[in-house]
Amino acid sequence: MIEYKYAKIITELKKFYNSIKPLDKFIIGLSGGIDSAVVAALCVAAIGKENIITYNLPSKFNSTITKNNAKYIAERLGVQYNITYIENLINAFKDVYGLGKSLENEKHLENLQARLRGILLQEFAAANNGVCICCGNKTENAVGYFTFMDASMVGAISPIGDLYKTEVFEMAEYINSEFMEESWPIPGNLIPSLNRVDYVYPSAELSENQKDPFNYGPDDFIIKWLTENDILDWDTFQYQQHFDDIEDFKKRIHYLDRLIEKNRWKVKRLPPIIKC
Repeated sequence: MIEYKYAKIITELKKFYNSIKPLDKFIIGLSGGIDSAVVAALCVAAIGKENIITYNLPSKFNSTITKNNAKYIAERLGVQYNITYIENLINAFKDVYGLGKSLENEKHLENLQARLRGILLQEFAAANNGVCICCGNKTENAVGYFTFMDASMVGAISPIGDLYKTEVFEMAEYINSEFMEESWPIPGNLIPSLNRVDYVYPSAELSENQKDPFNYGPDDFIIKWLTENDILDWDTFQYQQHFDDIEDFKKRIHYLDRLIEKNRWKVKRLPPIIKC
């Protein structure tokens, strides 16, 4: 199944690239996380490494591990890599019309970082005769786990927008399977099935020690059921493995359903998604 989705994404990326001429570059925000790593690898397979430009845009909250991951991914894929620190831009906003006090609010500061990255990637695209490529996945899109106009949302096309997070992990494994382990383009510390002690749990890295608020295995299952009218296969799911009891399970369903409903307005503003 993942092989089919891989082939479909590559085909559609090629079609899209040919349709945007004379623009000729894909601009990708390479965070060092799994989503942008998979997107970069897919884009290289579709249009060639010479047509990809990547940017790592860290703030003080980005770890050395993910910054090293981003550089590693770019080197393995052979794409142009740039790093631009955004802390000075964040500080500049603190001096603008009283925003400093507002930015004491953690959520506001998180959203500002995300939006600044989106703005920068669009400007880099304009400067390089290219277009931004969206790195959002289906799980996070469904529940609105992105900032309006952030780097996960802006873009001309969304290669993995029809892949749930668990499928993104699967796609990473499939991409790596074409290489010897020492040449994997996607770092093993991003793939949970490898059970590595240095596994890097998904994070937007917008605040200290932040982690994504999802258990992607069961949450993907529930979100799929809520959004696609899928029939829950209770025997396969075995909710007892993931939740303390049936009430805990029901609370999670209600929580995710509420997120989906209140964020529909954001979802409508996502870039075109490659359906696979």
